[in-house]
Amino acid sequence: RLQFGLEYDPECGGYEIDVGGEAFGRAFRWLATAAEETFARFKAVPFHYYGGSSKARKDLEHWQAEVIVDAIKQSGRAPILLDWSHSPIKAVRVPDKVWGGFGNGDAATMAAMIRLSEAFIGIDSGPGKVASATDTPSLIVWTKHHPARYHDPAPNTTHLIPTDWRGMQPIEWDAEREKFFEENYRYRTYRGEHGLVAEAVRWLQETLGWTGWVDAGV
Repeated sequence: RLQFGLEYDPECGGYEIDVGGEAFGRAFRWLATAAEETFARFKAVPFHYYGGSSKARKDLEHWQAEVIVDAIKQSGRAPILLDWSHSPIKAVRVPDKVWGGFGNGDAATMAAMIRLSEAFIGIDSGPGKVASATDTPSLIVWTKHHPARYHDPAPNTTHLIPTDWRGMQPIEWDAEREKFFEENYRYRTYRGEHGLVAEAVRWLQETLGWTGWVDAGV
C-alpha cells in the first residue's frame, strides 16, 4: 500500500489453513480427553507463551504465564499449553503423538484444536498466526515487536500492545503506517509487566463471559 498507493483489501490479507478430516479428527479425539465438550466447542483455551526465536523480544515470563493459566483454570476451562518443553507451568500438555510426528505441532492439527476451543492466548509466534486462520477469539500479546510488521490483520484477533506503541518500529514517526494500523487491526493496550497480565485476564473474562477472578499472588 505504501509503495504502490493501493488501498488495503482485507480479502487479500489474513491467514488460511486447510484443515483436513485427519487433522480435525486428531484434534477432536485428543481434546475430548482433556476438556469438557459443549455444544460447539470444548471448554479449553490453548496458550502459547514460550517461543523458539527472538525469545527476549517475544516470550512472557514464567510468572506471567502462571497467572494467566491460573485465570483460565478459574474460568472453568482447561489451559492447553503449546510448545511446553522448557516450561515449569502446570497445565494440560499436548502429547507429541497428537501432532503426527511434527515435533511442536503441525499447522492443520493446531488450527483444528484452536477452532474447537473457546479462546486462544499467544505471543508473536507461529501458533498465533495459526489462531488467526480460525474463527476462535484470539489474543496475541506483544512486548518488543509490533504487530504491524509481524502479523496480518484478522477479524478474530485482538493484539495486546504497550501503551507507547506509537514509538515502536515500524510505526515510529510514520503517520501512514499508524493510520493503517488504527484502521485495520483490533488492539488494546497495557502498561508494565503486571498490566500485561491484568489486561490479558480482562480480555479472557470479556471473551468467555466470566467474572470472579482471584489473583493467586504469583
